[in-house]
Amino acid sequence: MKRFAAIYRSALILAVLALVALIGLGQISLNVAPRPERSLEQPLFSFSVPSLLPLRFSVGGKLFTPALVILVLWTAGCLWDRAIRPFRSGLSLAILAFLLACALAWAFSPWRGQGWKEGLRETLASGAVALVALFSLRRPKLQAAAALVIVSAVLISTLGGLYLYLRGVYFPDAAQRIWLAFLHPNAGGSALLLLLPLVVSFLIFPSPPGAKAAAVAVALVLAAALLLTFSRTAWISLLFGLFALSWRWPGRWHLWSAVALVVFLLVVGASAGPRSYFRERVESVFDISRDVNLMKRRIYWQGTARLIARRPFLGYGTGYRPFMAVWEQEEAPRSRGRTNENPIHAHNLYLSIAFSAGLFGLAAFAAVLWRLFLILNRRELWAEDWFFAALGPGLLGGFAGFLVGGLIDHPLFTVRLAFLFWFLVGLAGSREGSAELNRRLNRME
Repeated sequence: MKRFAAIYRSALILAVLALVALIGLGQISLNVAPRPERSLEQPLFSFSVPSLLPLRFSVGGKLFTPALVILVLWTAGCLWDRAIRPFRSGLSLAILAFLLACALAWAFSPWRGQGWKEGLRETLASGAVALVALFSLRRPKLQAAAALVIVSAVLISTLGGLYLYLRGVYFPDAAQRIWLAFLHPNAGGSALLLLLPLVVSFLIFPSPPGAKAAAVAVALVLAAALLLTFSRTAWISLLFGLFALSWRWPGRWHLWSAVALVVFLLVVGASAGPRSYFRERVESVFDISRDVNLMKRRIYWQGTARLIARRPFLGYGTGYRPFMAVWEQEEAPRSRGRTNENPIHAHNLYLSIAFSAGLFGLAAFAAVLWRLFLILNRRELWAEDWFFAALGPGLLGGFAGFLVGGLIDHPLFTVRLAFLFWFLVGLAGSREGSAELNRRLNRME
């Protein structure tokens, strides 16, 4: 039985790592014509080889199916394998409370039919990925492998995006903006924002020379792609992520110097050189009072706040369709003359969660963040070796920058980015599982 449990656990871990790779790589297809609703998927891994017909497949475009398979495998494995069974964790309880709040909001929403397929279903699936990662990746080697897989997968898709950019292939309807695996460039910027401080952390904390050299190369690639997303939210939020990285571990004066250098380069880009899209985007950062997009977002924030006040506790249900339906019905007459468009979300992470899952859901999400940052600030959980000593503060910086960006946008609106966020939450929480597993093993001895 022990041999079967070990083999089954290995298969489960491989399935989890495969899903993690798909999160970062995006859709991979062979001899499959792209569907209109998938036209924004990065085309790098879409292959057409007539000689291999009738072989056709497409994976990674929809993450719900592999997430469901992994959840079923993990649930079955819990029957005979103690190493992956749930343990007492405040973070897992907070995640479950958030998912329950989302489910209740959907169940009592008048827009139930519009909020399942592209709303609650994906929310439950991404939350399940967090829980499976939290409970099954308890061994340090597995945690390190999962971190390396997600960074490597995003690095590959980012290199592909840079290749397309150099060939003049940009994101559709957004000239000069890089096309990454996370659909819209703003979502791509948020994904890089989660991972770039993690990579930078290996530069400023003690690590082997080979690891530092690799971190330098990866950081340069991710930083170049982040710049080419032209996401002003990601640019500014990165500074907050780097500040969080340096603030938690003081004495890192060279990191503060790097932050100052980033600001200096942005200022130089705004004041010198020929007129360009880059210069226009940088200048707009320093002249936000007249920024049209920010003015529109203020209108969206005010309108969303009014909608939340009308249904404060349970919300309206997850997904963009309930939001569009409610906005068109109740807020469009008030705002149409001022924005000339209807939004698909509130352009604010926290207002969007309160709209979707009510104040109960927002409170549960706050509990998730509270438990997450408690884990990231427990130094004893990250003191195992040089790898985890850098991984912990890197995750802290990535989450800090990501959540600051949530004040201006709704990054979890993009399904692939939501899966990335919740996987990293589960990965951070699995460090508590390492401590719990060690206690169990000690009791067995």
